Amino acid sequence: MASQSTPTKGQTDKSTWQAKKKTYVPPVKKQPGEVPILYLHKGSQFHVFMDAISKAAMKEYGHSAKMFETNVKYVPSLPNKASFAFLTDPDDFKAAWTEAIKSYTKEMLNVDTQAPKLYSFIWQYLSVGSIEEIKQHKDFAKFSVEKDPVALWKAIVETHRVDGVSKVPAIMKKNARDAYHDCKQGGFESLVTYRERFNAAHKSQEVAGNVAVKAEDQAMDFFNGLDPIRYAEFRTTINNQMELNSTITLPTVNRVYELAGKWVKSVPVHSRQGNATTYVTTNLDYIPPP
Repeated sequence: MASQSTPTKGQTDKSTWQAKKKTYVPPVKKQPGEVPILYLHKGSQFHVFMDAISKAAMKEYGHSAKMFETNVKYVPSLPNKASFAFLTDPDDFKAAWTEAIKSYTKEMLNVDTQAPKLYSFIWQYLSVGSIEEIKQHKDFAKFSVEKDPVALWKAIVETHRVDGVSKVPAIMKKNARDAYHDCKQGGFESLVTYRERFNAAHKSQEVAGNVAVKAEDQAMDFFNGLDPIRYAEFRTTINNQMELNSTITLPTVNRVYELAGKWVKSVPVHSRQGNATTYVTTNLDYIPPP
């Protein structure tokens, strides 16, 4: 008879099996405003990164962050005397004009003062591979000393906006097309994250020089990329409805996204009293109302 302090062979095997068993840990939800690390040769991820970092920088640096969209240094608008024509008193006009010039000068100086900070802000989100690639850029020696955020951003755009290692235009276009067509929802990926990746992959292939995919074709690509396990019933139902009635279409990605997010799934429940069915939406797929 085995003592209470000594585990039996069965208990030992069970403990060993439990120790080796891997428990699935769901990915941590991305927090609002969180900027992801930028990785090299992942063009579709670049557009997600660009959207996130531009919004975060706008919050910290105001108008200076417009450079992420314009690719040029922000320059405040010079005051126009015509804007003060309503001031008929010469002293009032002079005082208002003087204040306008002071504000303009202060904003100009602020943009220059913030430049090194914005440069550092961008740099902290670059992966090791991205940093090594940026250091190979022909203008790196100059903009790294000047801490020019605009030049740094231009270098990032040149080296990261499309998938693949090649710099040959035809190969870049093909790599971007392949990345778009290979974009599928992961088994444990939320609908929100999948849509972000899908939109970024589509944007990346356009930037590479490919013809823009029509809205209805994008919708079908997004639909077919949905997780085949979680959305098996959803995809079958929609396909059957479209086969039976040709007027039923999926016009946009947004429409597919809404339908998938509201899709109610049947889950059989077994108990001693018999079988029953409940209807649920998973936490991964739930889209909160606006």
